[in-house]
Amino acid sequence: MTSNHRRIIHDQEREILRFSEGADVSALNIQIQEGDAFITLYGDKYPISHDANGRLQILVKYKSGEHGYIGVYQEIFSRTWQLETKNSPPVYSRSQRALIQRLKLPLNKNYRYSIVSDRYPRAGPSKHIIEVRNLQDDVLTTAPLYMAIEMYGELVPLRVVMTGKHGLRYQIYDIHHPMSPSYLVIWDGRRWCFERWTSPHVSRKLSESISPVMFAKNIDESTLSAPDAQGIKWTVAGRG
Repeated sequence: MTSNHRRIIHDQEREILRFSEGADVSALNIQIQEGDAFITLYGDKYPISHDANGRLQILVKYKSGEHGYIGVYQEIFSRTWQLETKNSPPVYSRSQRALIQRLKLPLNKNYRYSIVSDRYPRAGPSKHIIEVRNLQDDVLTTAPLYMAIEMYGELVPLRVVMTGKHGLRYQIYDIHHPMSPSYLVIWDGRRWCFERWTSPHVSRKLSESISPVMFAKNIDESTLSAPDAQGIKWTVAGRG
């Protein structure tokens, strides 16, 4: 979904709101009430519109009493609405959005897409992980062709990597060049984001006390665990 910059039209034949072009011509998850468009975001209802560039936005009221617009996007598979920002900064940087566009996979009518988060209990029950199979394949008895996740309104391929007792790592990659570099992602409770290179739990005092000579060299970060509650990543041998 190159989404937020495509024009939205009213499809009179189907009586839906949808994007004007591209492969995604299914209905947007928008409710119409007395001529106004609304979406449900995190349990609350907001009026939605788009600006002159086709960017989708909702009208919100701040604690100060002022009103303002915040950009939103819709996930391609679950049709869940998400904010483009998180505590003001963008959820995805410009380079990350470009990477998602490069790795994205088109929806294929010959494939079956199934959210199977419950098959990965260590991933947490709320994570959205999608298995992709041929349409005729049985979900219970046939291994998936690949796994995928939703990021910024697109479907991108996913690898799940075991890292010993410290859990799972999640990597997105180029499905056409699987040996090329992969990119670590993490579930933030609502959506998939790129994993930060360092932990927010490290204090300034500790950060300033660490000198360059103390860093381990030649470490393949893709083999480390996801950050634990203290933001520490672990090796398979249990070294943090």
